Amino acid sequence: SDIHGHLLLESSEKSKGFSMGQIASLMRARRTADMHYLYIDNGDIIQGTPLTHYYGKHESRLGHPVMKALEYLNCDAIVPGNHEFNYGIERIHAVKASSSLPWLAANTIHQDTGEPIFGVPYLIRKVGEITIGIVGLTCNVADGECEGVMIGDEINALEHWIGVMKSSNKIDLLIV
Repeated sequence: SDIHGHLLLESSEKSKGFSMGQIASLMRARRTADMHYLYIDNGDIIQGTPLTHYYGKHESRLGHPVMKALEYLNCDAIVPGNHEFNYGIERIHAVKASSSLPWLAANTIHQDTGEPIFGVPYLIRKVGEITIGIVGLTCNVADGECEGVMIGDEINALEHWIGVMKSSNKIDLLIV
């Protein structure tokens, strides 16, 4: 989450001390311990380094390297951050299409239809004996940064989608 494209730890101020490599080490330890866990990435991941900028802005054929890493780590879902919108809606959809991971963004909607731009914005996961509902919300994007997309009110979107989720599922725990 919020690694801004840093697949490897760099010795610079910009890396913030986090990288996909560190996340991989943590996930490996969790799996070794056979612990129940969910891995939800909270966005700002597809841009920030020269490599990820290139893939975010131009390359679609090979798939985005961060998406490939998240799939390798068995990420359960991505909640897009505001920087996922830096390259426009077509590029977001191209990056999303390069993986099978669900993108959850209940308040990120098509201006024309009012529907979430990434489809159903929640997941239901069973972890051990606990049924978990997961709803994603995206923080505000700069006005005009992503034409055709509206970031709606988080509380209204959350109330709506919790109602939808609970209408057909018994939820023991909710993650937002």
